[in-house]
Amino acid sequence: KSERIAEKLLTELHREAIAFPAAGKTTGEVKEVLFCVFSKKEARFVKSIINNIDKNAFFLVVDIREVLGKGFFEK
Repeated sequence: KSERIAEKLLTELHREAIAFPAAGKTTGEVKEVLFCVFSKKEARFVKSIINNIDKNAFFLVVDIREVLGKGFFEK
């Protein structure tokens, strides 16, 4: 499911997602974690992308003070 979510983020929002493995401390179950930076305006659309693909997904929406690098510019 994470591959489908990442593909939608790229095709619909032109946002690249980073994927890395993470293991639950109690179960040891390994899952893939996606990390993606998007604007406040895009948050509602990102939530709908995730919910449409995986209704049981666990995700965070966090305010970030600053993002620097390719595709992001200082104000």
